[in-house]
Amino acid sequence: MPEEVEMSLGGGSILMESDEGVTTMGGIFGKGYKTQTANTVITEIIPGTASYKTRVTSLIYRVGTTAHTLTLMRPVGNTVTSVSAASGQKVMTLVNASPAYTAAGALETLAAADWLAWKDADGTYQYDVIASISTNSVTMTVNLPSAVSAGATVWAFYEVGRSSHVQFNPGVSTTRTLYPNFQTGITKQVNEFNVRTGVGDPVLFHSDNGTADGFLEGIAGIYVTSDQFTQT
Repeated sequence: MPEEVEMSLGGGSILMESDEGVTTMGGIFGKGYKTQTANTVITEIIPGTASYKTRVTSLIYRVGTTAHTLTLMRPVGNTVTSVSAASGQKVMTLVNASPAYTAAGALETLAAADWLAWKDADGTYQYDVIASISTNSVTMTVNLPSAVSAGATVWAFYEVGRSSHVQFNPGVSTTRTLYPNFQTGITKQVNEFNVRTGVGDPVLFHSDNGTADGFLEGIAGIYVTSDQFTQT
């Protein structure tokens, strides 16, 4: 019988056990209120942390009179920058512009409208959507807020609607929807193509925020070492 570990999260206690033994928690995270005017997407980055897997366990979102699609995006592949990139301009040059595979096993090249995340030279996580790409040079939509060092990790989420991402469609008319999943975390998927370990990976939240304003009230979770654990 695996050893159980008691931990405290948000004032409550959770006993966790893994099929592989003790599941170690490397910390918790939480992001607060965020909104945009209608038809401007709402996004938020959950940074990764070394040696741990990011597990989003709760999400609270308030919708107006129009349904929104909410997506928790996980990296499908990653690469690194081949040269440094200065702040105040939009171009990063990658070692590999095809960091993932299609379901058919072919290399998949990044394209306009795909999402990337990376670390600035100071360690801050940034993210943006690709405006255009030429060979290994990607032009982002907005200027880089800070310099990016050569060899910086770049996580590729690809398109919002990708099947490996997790999507929700909450109700309308200012309904708050909470999606708790302490057993595996919202972002745990099974039987998806090319399953990644998730160690050190960030998670990107996206709302299409169409027609009527939406509001991200909060997003929270934990960093763990095991893919699966049970709540008792």
